[in-house]
Amino acid sequence: MALGGTFVKGFRHLPQVVLGSLLAAWPTVFYLAYVPERPEEADLETIGFLLGGQLVQMVLVLLVSGAVAHFIVGRLEDRRTSLRASFSAAWHRLLPMLGIVLCLGFAQVLCFTPLAFAVVLEQSGLTTFLIAAPTLVAAIWIFTGSFVALAVCVLERRGVVAALRRSFALTRGFRLRIAVASVLVQCVAGLAIVPIATAVAIAGDQSLAWLVGLAMVVLVTSLQAVLAAVVYQGLRAEREGITGERLAAVFD
Repeated sequence: MALGGTFVKGFRHLPQVVLGSLLAAWPTVFYLAYVPERPEEADLETIGFLLGGQLVQMVLVLLVSGAVAHFIVGRLEDRRTSLRASFSAAWHRLLPMLGIVLCLGFAQVLCFTPLAFAVVLEQSGLTTFLIAAPTLVAAIWIFTGSFVALAVCVLERRGVVAALRRSFALTRGFRLRIAVASVLVQCVAGLAIVPIATAVAIAGDQSLAWLVGLAMVVLVTSLQAVLAAVVYQGLRAEREGITGERLAAVFD
């Protein structure tokens, strides 16, 4: 599966994707503006507000991820898919996408529980390493195996379990490349943030820190969503030799 050229094609639509990602980023602005300078002084109302904001942001990120998958795959297959139609498609698949995220979150918690116990019980370094190594491998396996689950959920209209199974089947044999590509995308996003963070640091105005958080959320959400859409389209073409006409039937 060659991702380079396809990712460049998907990258051409990044301005539209960034516009959609701004929807997922606005809770970050309120979070950074509302968080007290001394967190230990936060009251229950403030804590509730912040937790609620994070929950809203999680839902919005899911919505954006599903919409971007629908939009990018449509454009890669030369169909005039609009952002509005893509968000509508993602909205109708929001509950299954939430189910997928909850399942994956539970799986990751199970993965890291033994490591957490080792740290709390202050086990030896060797024991901690022997627990951490397979834990990390399992976490990466879950992440890469489920990488296109949201895209499958939206584009193929599959339920939680069916989307996860389909994702693990599609990514088999390609998970190392997916992991490397995901790390590279995170690095690109981090490097893109450097000028903004530097400008804020030079200005010496901590009230502008929200700009860094906003930019990070937008860039990471946008690039990861584009990557997931490109990987999904590439995997289907690799596994099934699917053509634009056949894939278009998914949207009919």
